[in-house]
Amino acid sequence: MEKLSIIKAQIDINALVGSMRLSIEEIEKKKPDSSYIPGMKKHMDNMLDVYHILREMEDELKTLQKVAFNYHKENMDLKYENGKLKDQVKNLMEGI
Repeated sequence: MEKLSIIKAQIDINALVGSMRLSIEEIEKKKPDSSYIPGMKKHMDNMLDVYHILREMEDELKTLQKVAFNYHKENMDLKYENGKLKDQVKNLMEGI
C-alpha cells in the first residue's frame, strides 16, 4: 500500500467522523430524544477505532519496511562477499 493511500484513508475517516459528529450534535439539539443518536454514536466510535487501527498498521508497515530494507542490504553484502570468496577460491585453485 502506498503512503499516499494510507494518508488519504486517514483523511477520509477523519472527515467521516467529523461529519458524523456534526450530525449527531445537530440531531441532539433538534430532537434530543431521537433513537438515532445512540446508533450514530456507536458508528462514530467504530470509525474512530478503524482510524486508530489504521494508524497502528501504518506504524507497523514502517517498521516492517525498515526490517525488509535491512535484510535486503545484508543479503546484498553477503552476495558481494560470496562473490569475492568465489574469486579467491578460483585463484587458489588455479595456483595449485
